[in-house]
Amino acid sequence: VYDGITVPEAVAEEERAQAEAEANEVRRKMVSLQTQVALGADFAALVREHSTAIEPIRVSLQEMEASWPPELMRVVTGLPIGAVTDIVEMFGGLAMYQVVAREGDVFTLRVLSLTLPVPNKDMADIIFFKLREEAYWAWLQDALHRYRVRCPLFPDLAPAQ
Repeated sequence: VYDGITVPEAVAEEERAQAEAEANEVRRKMVSLQTQVALGADFAALVREHSTAIEPIRVSLQEMEASWPPELMRVVTGLPIGAVTDIVEMFGGLAMYQVVAREGDVFTLRVLSLTLPVPNKDMADIIFFKLREEAYWAWLQDALHRYRVRCPLFPDLAPAQ
C-alpha cells in the first residue's frame, strides 16, 4: 500500500513557506487591530468580529499562577479596568487581553485572539503520514469494491449485497 510514497523536500519547503506567509498575515491583522484599539475602537466589538475566543473568561490568581507565563500574569494583574494589553504571543496564537472586572482575586477578561499557523520543521513527516493515510483509505475502498466484500466497520464503502 505504501510503496513509492515519498515527500520531496521542495514540497515540504513549499508547505513551510505557505504556513509562514499565513502566520505573517495573522501578525499583520493583529497589529491592525491593535492600532484600531489605540485609536479608540470598541474592544468588545473587535473581539466579537475577529477573535477565536468570543466570551469573556473568568480566571483567578491561582489559575493564572498555575498555567500562565509569569510575565503575562504580571501585565494582566497590573492593568486597570478597561485597559488592553499589548499583543502577546503564546499558546500558538496572538492575543490582547482587556480587564473587564476584578472581584477580589478573580479577573474577568476579554481576549482578542487569533490562531497562528506554525511552520513546522517536521513538515515532511506530517505530509508523509497524510499521504500514507490517503493511500490506505484508497486501497481499502478499492479492495471493498473490487472484491465485493462487506465491511461491518465501513458499510458505506462496500456495495450492498
